[in-house]
Amino acid sequence: MPNIIQLLPEHIANKIAAGEVIQRPASVFKELVENSIDAQATKININIKEGGKSFIQVIDNGIGMSPEDARMCFEKHATSKIKTTDDLFNILTKGFRGEALASIAAVAKVELKTKTEDAELGTRIIIEDNKVLLNEPCACPKGTSITVQNLFFNLPARKNFLKDDTIEFKHIADEFERLAIPHFNIHFTLTHNDKIVFNLPPVNNLFSRIEYFIDHSSKEKFISIHDTTPAFELKAYIGKPDVAKKKRNYQMIFINNRFVRNNYLSHAVYEAFKNLIPPDYHPQFFLFLSIPPSRIDWNIHPAKIEARLLDEKIIYPFLITVIRKGLGISGITPTIEFSTPSDIDMRDIDPRKTAPPPQIKTDPYYNPFQTSDKSLSKQTPASWEEYYNIFQKNTPEKKLQEQQTLPVSVTHNFECFQWLNKYIICSVHEKLLIIDQHRAHEKIIYETIKSYPHTISSQSLLFPVHIDLSANDFVLMKELLHLFKENGMDIEEFGNNSVVVNTYPQFMLEHEIKTIIENTLENFRINQITEIKDIKENFLRSVAKSSAVKQGHILTRSEMIKIVESLLSLNDYTFSPSGKRIFKEINKDEIVSYFKK
Repeated sequence: MPNIIQLLPEHIANKIAAGEVIQRPASVFKELVENSIDAQATKININIKEGGKSFIQVIDNGIGMSPEDARMCFEKHATSKIKTTDDLFNILTKGFRGEALASIAAVAKVELKTKTEDAELGTRIIIEDNKVLLNEPCACPKGTSITVQNLFFNLPARKNFLKDDTIEFKHIADEFERLAIPHFNIHFTLTHNDKIVFNLPPVNNLFSRIEYFIDHSSKEKFISIHDTTPAFELKAYIGKPDVAKKKRNYQMIFINNRFVRNNYLSHAVYEAFKNLIPPDYHPQFFLFLSIPPSRIDWNIHPAKIEARLLDEKIIYPFLITVIRKGLGISGITPTIEFSTPSDIDMRDIDPRKTAPPPQIKTDPYYNPFQTSDKSLSKQTPASWEEYYNIFQKNTPEKKLQEQQTLPVSVTHNFECFQWLNKYIICSVHEKLLIIDQHRAHEKIIYETIKSYPHTISSQSLLFPVHIDLSANDFVLMKELLHLFKENGMDIEEFGNNSVVVNTYPQFMLEHEIKTIIENTLENFRINQITEIKDIKENFLRSVAKSSAVKQGHILTRSEMIKIVESLLSLNDYTFSPSGKRIFKEINKDEIVSYFKK
């Protein structure tokens, strides 16, 4: 039998190895910027085109490279940071395996310009498919400039797996945040398609850099924690419970200034917030751990976003304790570690007197995550009627005629009640319908706004609503402004990652505008991940889901009737816009036959 095992050709092996490190444009971006940080740069400019698929350029003012190092850096596993096995356990830099530039050069066209401070001339190298096309002296400033073009040009199958420009740039923006936040002393700029997206001058402390990315309303609601143990040092910025959100925004863990994913440590934060936030809300936190390199193993993930920590089981309870202590000192939770002010005199208290029993009064409408305006937090059933104005004022005549022929009508006395504050149960034509109230209302709004041939009618706000967005949300908002306007929301940029809303459609409640817009942006991102490529379709689904009545909302009988009537007036009322079933139907025969058993 002939031998069947053989060595792969070098060019194929290089492409396979490159696939472990370079998954998408964001991977290239991360590796290049990390190299600039390791080169002691104080200013890093990044230029991106077409989501990084056609062009990525990183320019820094770091120490630069000699002509020999410039050529050597493209060789596989060529590194200046590892000389002995022991060095693997004393890593303080971003890159150390010497695989980034070799992997990038295997799947793209790369141009390098670099010069050290004491050199008269720099070096220019052009390399493609790991073949050097040009290596010559050139005039250039101190530092390094690397340009990567036409990523995966020689792997068309791999290139086809890349998403559209918006999604790929979103991944780059995420990596940008993870690199810019811990390195607050570096001036970063990021340009996409010749438009400046981020311009971050150096600042004096970590939280000043964090403030740029979080929304304005949250900036005053973070607590700072700093504690040291013999095994590690912790700096943390923890959002108070009232800035917890329904989306996992800004949950970042950094170990020695490198972003990592660690579900075990994230769980410790959730444990510290136990009983302080609703189960479906998520805390915001930034954890910065300084750990001796010998206690970390970085070499378990190609992109180095995971690490094995020797002291993980010690850090977990420590995190819970210090976060709870920090929340207690800030007045969020009770704490026994307090000091009594010296000016309080306790001598007048009569020990023979007993305190009267406390009177407990509760407000059933209170929600700590709504606006502080009491008139808005106490939402009366009447105010909820506004949700349905769109069906009364703007329904096409054909729809109204169809509704009049339906057996279900407000004039008919059919049974209808709410169950578990999630479902509407009613009887129609000797059938029992169990309707998901959120999916039903989502479908109604979706079909209504989709059926309009032109822009939806809207009403003006007496006082425009000002919304502070995170940097990422602001970038996405600018791309979707025209769709918001088409659907009744006149939104204008207001500077500093903020917008103002001047008008809103009739299917929204005025005091929910901010929440609906923020949730629309988040839902839009989630839909992108599930590969809804049509931007308008994605937007309509996102608006409908964000505007629909939520599960847990108590409905009056008239509100339930309007949802049922509006739903059954649609041509297709079986599935929600995302394809989920809206109701369960149980006919009379099923019930009768069940009880005959």
